Amino acid sequence: MNVSKKLFVITGPTGIGKTDLLYQYLNQQEQIFEVVSLDSRQVYRYMSIGTASPEPYIKKKIPHHLVEFLEPNQSYSAGKFVKDAQTIIQDIWNRNKIPILCGGTGFYLKAFNTGMFYIEEDPEKKQEIRNMLNQLSPQERLKLLQEIDPSSLTTDNDKLGKGFIHPNDTYRIFRSLELYYLTGKTLAMHYKEMDQHKNKKEYEGIFIVPDLEKWESHLKIRAEKMVECGFIEEAINLFRNYGECPALKTPGYKETYDLYLKFGEELLHQKEFKEEIVHLLYSTHKKYGKAQIKWFKNEKSLKPVTYQEAEKFLENLANSIIINN
Repeated sequence: MNVSKKLFVITGPTGIGKTDLLYQYLNQQEQIFEVVSLDSRQVYRYMSIGTASPEPYIKKKIPHHLVEFLEPNQSYSAGKFVKDAQTIIQDIWNRNKIPILCGGTGFYLKAFNTGMFYIEEDPEKKQEIRNMLNQLSPQERLKLLQEIDPSSLTTDNDKLGKGFIHPNDTYRIFRSLELYYLTGKTLAMHYKEMDQHKNKKEYEGIFIVPDLEKWESHLKIRAEKMVECGFIEEAINLFRNYGECPALKTPGYKETYDLYLKFGEELLHQKEFKEEIVHLLYSTHKKYGKAQIKWFKNEKSLKPVTYQEAEKFLENLANSIIINN
């Protein structure tokens, strides 16, 4: 089968059922579709319960990328996501398959749309450069940037952004000089190079707008199942093995960590604590989900749809592939 370079994007708030929808309608023996996760939390290992990571039987039928590959004490950025996602999508196309970006991290999608460069940074070298720049006054740093890349400085407000810096913007002047000494290119140079080589990817994307009453009810049920399946044990093991780490930014984990510090192992055995953590997961996921809803409603590249319309979208997608096969 000859598949053209198509890309689809499926987004929605946490707990709306995106993964289940994909499995229900795109579960084909030929494995035509592959998912590139648009989720900044599912990148971490050892957190499959609290991040609602796809079950193994789902990943067996529909390959998933950028899921459970990172240690909890490692950081991951939007720039790194863009670089990884672009590489994976191209590989999927090269293998004559269809990539689907699926998840709820709006900032990752924005970075993917607008373009964002990623730089492998040497922490020691970076600190040396910062120490050097901190010894200079703001005026000296401005003069240095004027010598290195005068075209990046502008007082025209319409030109600001993408590396163009106002002479009074001390933070971006510092950042541009830092990048220059790290990479040999200023902020403006990186953006210019990125625009020259950017391969714009057209996609068809939807945002699943939830029925709030049904969605909140599902969040409660999901929180109960998470605790039943061992979320508390999963969270405590994360704390024991990694302590304070980037993965703790995941909704529900930091709050559970605070309770663990206060009450210790009782968290595993007392019914009232389990009930409290169910409520904690429900409330943090609800808050996070509402922020996602607000974000995606402003994303012009996505078509807002109901859950039923999302089902129809995926059903039509699957049928179109079968017909063309």
